[in-house]
Amino acid sequence: MKKSITAIIMATVMFTLAACGTTAPAPAPAAPATPAPAAEAPADEPREVVTIDFWHAMTGPHQEGIQELIERFHDSQPYVRVNEVFQGGYNDLRNQLMANAITETMPHLAQATVADVSYYRLEEMILPLNDFLNDPQIGMSQAEVNDIISIFRETSFFDGELYSVPFSKSTRVLFYNRDLLNEHNLDVPQTWDDILAAAQVLTDPAAGRTGFGFENAFDMEWTALLYQFGGRYIDEASNEAVFASPEGFAALQFIVDLVNSPYGRTAGADGFLSGVFGRGDVAMYIGSSAGLPHVTNAVADTFDWGTAPTPATGTSQAVQFAGNDVVMFSLNRSHTEAERRGAWEFLRFTMEPEQSALWAAASGYIPVRYEAVALPLWQEHLQANPRHAAAPAQFDYGFFLTRVPQASTVRNALLPELENAVLEIASVEDALTRAQERANEILAGRN
Repeated sequence: MKKSITAIIMATVMFTLAACGTTAPAPAPAAPATPAPAAEAPADEPREVVTIDFWHAMTGPHQEGIQELIERFHDSQPYVRVNEVFQGGYNDLRNQLMANAITETMPHLAQATVADVSYYRLEEMILPLNDFLNDPQIGMSQAEVNDIISIFRETSFFDGELYSVPFSKSTRVLFYNRDLLNEHNLDVPQTWDDILAAAQVLTDPAAGRTGFGFENAFDMEWTALLYQFGGRYIDEASNEAVFASPEGFAALQFIVDLVNSPYGRTAGADGFLSGVFGRGDVAMYIGSSAGLPHVTNAVADTFDWGTAPTPATGTSQAVQFAGNDVVMFSLNRSHTEAERRGAWEFLRFTMEPEQSALWAAASGYIPVRYEAVALPLWQEHLQANPRHAAAPAQFDYGFFLTRVPQASTVRNALLPELENAVLEIASVEDALTRAQERANEILAGRN
């Protein structure tokens, strides 16, 4: 491993995984030079049966979707068994991975944010996957690689080498109470000005209802506004944070003003807004598309509701994509080549168009292949579940925030300052300036 055990221990203490992760735009990767079409092993060649450990942080309907995916994989072949292991929340998952890195007893596969993929790669904790990708029997063709949604494909390759496979991908969407909009003859908001106008109409103090809400961690809404206003977060060329800018100040001031008005709120003590929305205490909010199953359960049949793309600033649209990839770890002395081959076969299976569409339909995440989006089964799913259409509709203007290895640590420094601004403990200028100074200390290795 590249760094010492002490360094890994320090990283475990200092580096906390964000629930949805922060990820990044990157130059379009070079696809494999001459990948051969995938082919099954000849039937007369016996294979060793292997068991693969897959660690994740999925609960509820998301874990059920993983279990269904694994069951379909088992039904497709007899040689590879996948043991899915829930490791708690995302922080718990990452901390456990770091602890197992010290003893080199890591699982075969685990979920990882794109930022964490960068960190694991830097520390030589994960395997490059091009040997599997180009394998004449179990690889992927050039066309299949190019069919991966570009915003996901770009973050999985580093200098032409595949290090992760896109899996549980999400973005932000607007959840709205359709019955309330109809009652007040309001159209579904498309811009932030529309949000402000509708929030004022839909707020009803007597009913205990606020017009609009932000989740407690609203940094993805702030970065969307930052990009819509023309700003940027981290300049990867200079490895410097640049968000304490006029655009960053304006984006945060907009959120501060809305939250502190009679028409806006955060989740507060409720933790997340899905339950608040289900109770009818907030008429609209922006949250993760991965929360669709939770909102469905919270609302039940109480009222009609829908989703829409995140609001634009005039004609300027931008939205952050987030979520997790799956990586294959190198730090385990007992892993055999047969097991790693089997682990790759499972990764390839998750990217098959039909499987990607089925997983997305079950989980509320987004298909990772263009062909999956075009499949009749996905289109039929959208016809029956139109609320799932808002997230993939935003592919063309989506962005990943950054994939510098310290991204999660930078985010952890940012979040308290965003909260200070919303609580009006600090001005937006002071809060973001302090956050940027701390971020640049982290990026320069002075943390």
